[in-house]
Amino acid sequence: MTVAGGLAVAVLPTRGQRGLGLVAVGAGLAGLLVVLSAAFAGLVVLLSFGACGLALSGSSYRAIWAGAAGRWEQAGAVACGLLFAILLYASWRSDYFEGAYSGGSIGAAAIGRLLLVHDGLAGDALALLALVAFVAASILWRARQR
Repeated sequence: MTVAGGLAVAVLPTRGQRGLGLVAVGAGLAGLLVVLSAAFAGLVVLLSFGACGLALSGSSYRAIWAGAAGRWEQAGAVACGLLFAILLYASWRSDYFEGAYSGGSIGAAAIGRLLLVHDGLAGDALALLALVAFVAASILWRARQR
C-alpha cells in the first residue's frame, strides 16, 4: 500500500489523486508501525500524512518554485546532506542497545536485531538505493509524459 501510494503521488495527473496517494502512503506506514507495536507513532504518521494529503489536494495549493533554488533552499539541501552524513557516521560507529523489551506479539526487537546488529550501514545504503530508484523512476515517468 505504501509503495502504491508513493507511485500514485509521483505519477497521477490531478492534485486530488496525488493527495489521496499521500494519504495511502501514510495509512500503509501507520499500519506497519502498528504491527511493529508502535501504535502512537503510527497515529502520528497517519495524522501527519493525512494533513499533508489535504494540503496537497486543496484548492489553494500552488507551485512555489518556478526557477532555480535560492540561498535558503541551498542551505537546506546542505543541512540535509550534513544530517545524512551524521546518520551514516552514527550507524557505522555506534553499538545498538540490547534491552529486555520483547517487541510485542511478533518480536519486533528480534527483527530489528536481525536486520541492524551487524549491518547498520548496509541498511542505510539500501534505503539510499531505494530513494535513488524512486526518484529516477519519477523523473523518467514525468519526462515520458511531456
